[in-house]
Amino acid sequence: MAQATHLHGGLLGLNLATALVCVLFGAVWAGHGFSAELGPWLGLGGVAVALRLALQLGYLPSDLQGLKVRRARRFLVLATLGAAASGLMLGWGWLAVAPRISLDGREAFLLAHVGLLLWSLQSCSPYVPAFVAFALASLVPAVVVMSGLAGTPTEQPATMLGLVGLALLALLFAVRFARSFRTSLGLQDRVQRLLDEVTVKRDEAVLATQAKSRFLASVSHDLRQPMHAMNLYLASVAGHFDKLRAAPGDAASARGVQEGLRSLQDSTLYLNTMFESLLDISRLNAGSVGVDIRHTTLQRMLGQLEADYSRQAASQGMRFELRLPSQIQLMEVETDPALLERLLRNLLVNAFRYTRAGGVRLSLVAKGRNLDFRVVDTGPGIERSMRKRVFEEFFQVPGSQSLAGPPAGASQTPKDQTTEGTAGPHPTGRGIGLGLSISARLADKLGAPIRLHSCSGKGSVFAFRQPMRIALRPKSDSLPVPARRAAAQLRPGLFLAVIDDDVEIRRSTRQMLEVLGAEVFTAESAAQAVQQLGRLGRVPDLLLSDYRLGAENGVQAIALLREEFNQDIPAILITGDTSPERMEEFRSTGLRVLYKPISGAQLQAAVEDELQATGTVVA
Repeated sequence: MAQATHLHGGLLGLNLATALVCVLFGAVWAGHGFSAELGPWLGLGGVAVALRLALQLGYLPSDLQGLKVRRARRFLVLATLGAAASGLMLGWGWLAVAPRISLDGREAFLLAHVGLLLWSLQSCSPYVPAFVAFALASLVPAVVVMSGLAGTPTEQPATMLGLVGLALLALLFAVRFARSFRTSLGLQDRVQRLLDEVTVKRDEAVLATQAKSRFLASVSHDLRQPMHAMNLYLASVAGHFDKLRAAPGDAASARGVQEGLRSLQDSTLYLNTMFESLLDISRLNAGSVGVDIRHTTLQRMLGQLEADYSRQAASQGMRFELRLPSQIQLMEVETDPALLERLLRNLLVNAFRYTRAGGVRLSLVAKGRNLDFRVVDTGPGIERSMRKRVFEEFFQVPGSQSLAGPPAGASQTPKDQTTEGTAGPHPTGRGIGLGLSISARLADKLGAPIRLHSCSGKGSVFAFRQPMRIALRPKSDSLPVPARRAAAQLRPGLFLAVIDDDVEIRRSTRQMLEVLGAEVFTAESAAQAVQQLGRLGRVPDLLLSDYRLGAENGVQAIALLREEFNQDIPAILITGDTSPERMEEFRSTGLRVLYKPISGAQLQAAVEDELQATGTVVA
């Protein structure tokens, strides 16, 4: 407390002044025959000096600040008692000695009294009770004595009024000083809080800069790895293809081309997984992931999880187990079903990725009005020193990459490794250190922090909790229908328009869609598309437009084409822009949006879904 600190700083000077007055006047009065009255005088003075000296030596300024409020309050009480003892010493002098000494002696004593009063005002005014105790104990006896003394008609009244006026002025000054002191303390507190906030913001900025540097370094490394592998695979495929052209019957070269293409597909899958994880992190950082909390049952979601991960476990030579409470059919969980499924899938993918033998279990355990979700694996476990860091972005437990991927002897075809859409498992290959970070942020969105229990060499348990209630008529959960497998071909004669200012994107998109049986028209801008489509006299069945088109954007391009042909042409917007402003703009358009990079299967599924949603039949 600042008041106690200020009082502590003034103790030494006030104590020396009190001791000087006590000794000086004690010596003078002893020479004038007032020995009997010196006992109380010296006793009160000694108590005041001893008490203040004890406060000065027994309390340090650090004891009076911060959280040590009780010690500071005790100090203020003892300081007030010390001030009262000083006042009583002067009051005794007025009552016992002053009436019996000469006028000059009284005036000298009055000057000493006023000096101590002013010194006490300077030292004690931040804490008004201490000053009031001194003033009342010393001035009341002085006024009483002066009013009863004989002398000139104006001597005693003038002195008495002077003392009263001085007391009132001193009290007024003390009150105002205390108010100003408190105001100053308030300003100091505000300044300190602002400095603390600036310090916190500065530290956050430094940490953010360091995190961004680590982020860029990790992304750069993780991008180079698959790109490096893809370059080598391309060289291998090209070499085998040249041999195959020279000798069409060379089985080894044909097998080399197939293996190289499969490896290229795996590396591309890894890149797509990485970019999807980065997109998830970007959305979570931007706060653009909405939360729709409601009461829902979980049977459909749990059934889909059991089907998906039982197949995956079988393909990896392991087992997957789903354990549910007996009353699961009556339980309604207060959650966001979509985010809950994403969180569970992320945790299950992580468990399968690093488990080489045994299996993975998803358990739901009722705990009062809550439901515990537990993902248990028989993997290598996580050391205690790593258990907090595993939730950091791009952090991977040392040596974990050697464990990632399907176990020896497990099927490793692309079919076993991934299924498109949210209905199937995610890739089980090597990780990039973002899965648990995304899981932790999704859990925070649900208000369900993840608990981690692990034993090295035996496995790990990732758990979180959601509110739950028992309902006599539980509401059915309305999860999305599992994604259907894409058709081998699109409807014959389907006419698609692709707008992109990048020639390679136009070319690759056209080739991919033509393989599926579609007729594809490409343009680099909306104006070019309008002009050439006008010449052809045809209206596309579907528009595929990139967002960034130079002078215009994809939203404007789609609107222009719809207006030109006076039709609400089905359209898909493709973009790599994940800023919060852009994502909000995309939501407001009502367009289906695909975020780069996208695979051929994802693009085909989006085309089919959009055409079905608008009533256009696909094969």
